[in-house]
Amino acid sequence: MTWFVFFFDWHILHSPSSTLREFLHSKIYVHCFGIVNSNQILLFFSSMAATTTTTTDDSTSSSFEKRLTLVNGTQESVQTLSLWILYHRSQHEHLIKTWFKVLKKSKPLHRLTLFYVANDVIQNAKKQNALIYQQAFKPYLNSAMSYVKENAIKKKIQRILEIWRERGVYDEDFVGELLKKLLGTEVYEKDKEVTRVIAEFQV
Repeated sequence: MTWFVFFFDWHILHSPSSTLREFLHSKIYVHCFGIVNSNQILLFFSSMAATTTTTTDDSTSSSFEKRLTLVNGTQESVQTLSLWILYHRSQHEHLIKTWFKVLKKSKPLHRLTLFYVANDVIQNAKKQNALIYQQAFKPYLNSAMSYVKENAIKKKIQRILEIWRERGVYDEDFVGELLKKLLGTEVYEKDKEVTRVIAEFQV
């Protein structure tokens, strides 16, 4: 049984997400691990991945780049990759650098998807005991604004930033700095004035 478990664990950790989903919906893992629901087994495999992947060699980097390239805009895809990143927090600097590298060479709509991934990581960092991601992302978010100004995605990026401000994920000054880079100072100041006037009417 020990060898069977080892083989299955290694195989699943390095298989496509569809294989993992099939495994989660099977009953095999109940007999192997005594774990009775898919959330538990997902956390189990994620933690195993975190402990087995301790280096940032070329193969690891290439594997993560592929994950970033293949992720799509569905909630399931974004959250699955976000969870993987959060569990690999010991490699946060390398992972964020790779995220930015892929973002720069992606097409606009995929850049938006990568921002959804970053948003999920950043907003869930505290509850996943990976708060280091919030600070580590900041310089890369500053630089990333230059790559997400296309009209097709700008408004959605703006909304993400505004949510960070509303929820206190980042402070007002930092979010303002990002919005200025995204929208341009003139547009940002106009939006800010409109928001102020609306707020006064609501008082």
